[in-house]
Amino acid sequence: MSKQMEQFILGLFIGFILALSSIALFVEYAEYKEEIVLGKTIIQSFDTIGILGCDSNSMGLTLNCRDTVYKQKVDQNETLYLGNIYTYRSWDNVSVIHRLVGCKDPDCNVAIFKGDNNRIVEFVNRSMIEYRVTMVEYT
Repeated sequence: MSKQMEQFILGLFIGFILALSSIALFVEYAEYKEEIVLGKTIIQSFDTIGILGCDSNSMGLTLNCRDTVYKQKVDQNETLYLGNIYTYRSWDNVSVIHRLVGCKDPDCNVAIFKGDNNRIVEFVNRSMIEYRVTMVEYT
């Protein structure tokens, strides 16, 4: 067999292996996604359940009006994680659900929140943060 033929067959074999591994990863991701959509994920611990109101669309595709939100109480000394979704009381005492995008200081005494559809961030005192969203049941 010629050297070119061997290289061609080797290339086909490597391409076939790569294609199979890509399909396997896609199937695994699709199954994971399906489990989330069908609500088969393990329910994390939660303290309270709330139904989202239809006042705002600040969290857009992440959370929708009338979705059920499972929340866990946040202790004042608990570590806050960037990217997690929390509820806090706004200055006019309205409950707000937004994503943590930063901290103004190392201890996160002033947290920086933003709705996924908002352009403007909101600075929130640590004492105003109430719950961490642990799970969402989509309607």
